[in-house]
Amino acid sequence: MAACRGRGVEPLLATVVATTDPAVAAYAEAKRKLADRLGIAMRTVVVDPASGQATLEDAVAGLSADPAVHGIMLEVPVDAPLDAEGAIRRIDPGKD
Repeated sequence: MAACRGRGVEPLLATVVATTDPAVAAYAEAKRKLADRLGIAMRTVVVDPASGQATLEDAVAGLSADPAVHGIMLEVPVDAPLDAEGAIRRIDPGKD
């Protein structure tokens, strides 16, 4: 972390939640708390499963294109009929 900050880079992780499963939300929150303890910024993006696959993929693609975001995690499982694999394919390999 010090090396990143020494270069003027503030690491930012993003997690995408597209489910109504409370266990997944709790797991994402646990990751956020760990990131806080480690001094890593974390953004949680919640996608309403009813909004559809295109909305989920657009959210992931937007994070992939955002130069401020350094890593992306899609919380699984996602609610049906959403396709996690389709969304994962939208993650920039450099941010996976």
